[in-house]
Amino acid sequence: MVGAGAAAYSPAKYGILGEITHGDQLVKANGLMEASTIAAILIGSVAGGVLADWNLYLALGACALAYGIALAANLMIPRLKAARPGTSWHPKRMAQGFFSAAITLWRDGYARLSLIGTILFWGAGVTLRFLLVLWVPLALGITDNATPTLLNVMVAVGIVLGAALAAKLITLKTVRRCLPAGVLIGVAVAFFTLQTNLVCAYGLLVVIGALGG
Repeated sequence: MVGAGAAAYSPAKYGILGEITHGDQLVKANGLMEASTIAAILIGSVAGGVLADWNLYLALGACALAYGIALAANLMIPRLKAARPGTSWHPKRMAQGFFSAAITLWRDGYARLSLIGTILFWGAGVTLRFLLVLWVPLALGITDNATPTLLNVMVAVGIVLGAALAAKLITLKTVRRCLPAGVLIGVAVAFFTLQTNLVCAYGLLVVIGALGG
């Protein structure tokens, strides 16, 4: 149920940005959306683990509270007219429209850049999360539960810094500046697997987060 909700909600939250913001504001809004989403995932992972250790029912209660706050926040989103009113639900037509739109996106230079960057970002992000949970504690000799959560926090700090820099340095006209950062995310995650020192790991995670932001 959560997965189905996310699949419907994620495209909607990014799609509405283009309707309520324009020009350079769109770049800043997208940066804030990315940063807040990833920071929420990381902070939620940390908080969820801690709360679950304390009391499982407390963790579930916190989840219910978070959903309630999210619902209240959604009620404050401006109500807009439907972008495509009267669109009917015909699976064949919808599939044709989807593939037609996908081909159009990949043929457009800016859209292709965005798709490649997003693929690199989420691919590296998922890989990094598995590393932080399963591999890093073993490789760095970590036995406590606090240190892995701090590793997650370092990524969140980097994302906030990177998003702030992107809002100031990147516009729609200079969006191609993002591409090297997207490529370097994958390189940095691969390089991260070679770390054996905790301090170096902290620093590299901030860099990875900044590139993502």
